[in-house]
This record gives sequence, structure tokens and C-alpha cells, in this order.
Amino acid sequence: MYVNGREKRERIGPNKKAAEQRLREILKLGTEERFIDKDQTARLSSGELCKWYLDLPEVKAKDSYSRDMHFVSHLKRLLGEGSKTKDITPLAPLRPK
Repeated sequence: MYVNGREKRERIGPNKKAAEQRLREILKLGTEERFIDKDQTARLSSGELCKWYLDLPEVKAKDSYSRDMHFVSHLKRLLGEGSKTKDITPLAPLRPK
């Protein structure tokens, strides 16, 4: 089974029959688009994540809120507002200018 492009393994039980039953269950959930361990935040775009962060009451209360807004605007420009959060990694290439 692959999750976010990576192979995911799990121990099922002592016999092959239990493993085959689990595989059928996973494939059924996949066809119904109800994935196991689905990360809901992976659907967020970087623009939505930035907006969510800046709308938090504890962030708005910070003395450095204006600096945070400035930093977030640069971050959105570099990443592009449409990029998904699941695609952001330390080695992800930046969007061309």
C-alpha cells in the first residue's frame, strides 16, 4: 500500500489469510475514496495555511504580528498560493519568479 507516494507496511497477523482479508479491506476503502490514515491537512494550499495562521487569536495578539504578516507575504510569493502543503519539503524547489 502506498501513502503519499511512499510504501507503507503494516503487520497484520500470523497467517496469509488475515493479510489477504486486510488487503481486500484497504482496496475497498480506496475505491470508495475513504482512505485509511488520510491526512486532511494535505489538501490545504499554502495560501489557506497562511491565512489560517494569521487569523489565530494568539498570533494576532503578538507584538510581532506586523512582522509575521510581512514574512507570510514573502512565503506565499515564494511558494505560490496554489501549492499544496503536502508538497512542501525542505528540499522542495521554489517556484520560478
